[in-house]
Amino acid sequence: MWRLSASRTLAWALPLVGWVGAGSIVQALAPGPLPAFAMIAVWLLALGACTALIG
Repeated sequence: MWRLSASRTLAWALPLVGWVGAGSIVQALAPGPLPAFAMIAVWLLALGACTALIG
């Protein structure tokens, strides 16, 4: 039962930490809000693709 709780915690923590980290990096790299949004969208698509391949 503890493994299920741990995996759920990681399943929520990793995307949230990644979102904050990616947002910080993107704000520094992107010239404006639209490219920043596009970069975050690409990151989320990559995360979803990895999840689909693993799961």
